[in-house]
Amino acid sequence: MKSFIRSTQDLIRFLVVAAQDFARTGTLLPSTKAAGQAIASHLPTNKAVIVEYGSGSGAVVESILCRIDSESRLVGIEMNEKFFDILKKISDSRFLSVHQEVSLAAKNLKSFAASGVDAVVSGIPFSLIPKAERKSIVDDTFNGLKAGGVFIVYQYTPAMYKSLRSVFKTVEIHFEPRNIPPYFILVAKKQ
Repeated sequence: MKSFIRSTQDLIRFLVVAAQDFARTGTLLPSTKAAGQAIASHLPTNKAVIVEYGSGSGAVVESILCRIDSESRLVGIEMNEKFFDILKKISDSRFLSVHQEVSLAAKNLKSFAASGVDAVVSGIPFSLIPKAERKSIVDDTFNGLKAGGVFIVYQYTPAMYKSLRSVFKTVEIHFEPRNIPPYFILVAKKQ
């Protein structure tokens, strides 16, 4: 599978869109391929239903689709209209793009899998989200995961650890230096 950012022009387009909507993107650069692979390595691969909050231009989507089997599904949640237009162009029967606010998607996770989703991945800028909304997203995500499901949060700092640990009994922290800036990947497991 080829990268969704294929040229310098695509990268410049990403930079412009991200800068215009920084409060929601929280970044100016897309995730690197190495970071996407590190994030995806923590996901289930067989017959899984995975939701990504804030799919952006699809950098992590690409890594997830390369990892999951043909019976798995990936739902990409994106509010930014320009990024959503990019996601709509991904032609993979396992992928569904949804134009929606993350807080609403988190409340309705079971609409994607009645018994709960297997995993949620998120790179949304939690540090820029009001505390009450951040707590609701974490709580709703926990409730929308099936037993044994994971919530993978990748951020520039490990600050989300405390919020995740208040709901999930197990939270692992991994460091991924092959991103600009480097990521902390927090893997919260529902018991």
